[in-house]
Amino acid sequence: MCFAIPKKVHSVEGDCIVTTDGIRAKHGGIKCLVGDYVLIYGDVVVEKIPSKQAEKVLKHLHKSGTDQH
Repeated sequence: MCFAIPKKVHSVEGDCIVTTDGIRAKHGGIKCLVGDYVLIYGDVVVEKIPSKQAEKVLKHLHKSGTDQH
């Protein structure tokens, strides 16, 4: 099983975004702004999620030791 880890948008460059950890992905028509949290599958943003939800997930991943990516 795989799951998407929320990533924070660092910059928007044309039809791509770059996350704070350097991942580059196509936004696929989803309007992304710097500071937004997104879920990426492959190299495409599949969903934008609320900050509170993303931070909650990241906190739980950090606690469980699975936040290396």
